Amino acid sequence: MAIDNSDGSFYLYGPDAKKLYEVVKETIERTSFMEGANVVLRFGPPEKGVKEVSFILNLN
Repeated sequence: MAIDNSDGSFYLYGPDAKKLYEVVKETIERTSFMEGANVVLRFGPPEKGVKEVSFILNLN
């Protein structure tokens, strides 16, 4: 979290990125300051060649 609360990061770790996102999706989508957030789902360790899905959260 930035000292002025203008920016922050939220990480979740587990065996299935899609399932983790499904658990928090409803809460994130009801939180207005998450508009425009960059969401990255990584299906494996942070290394080259690992499948990633990323999108900008649009609450409209």
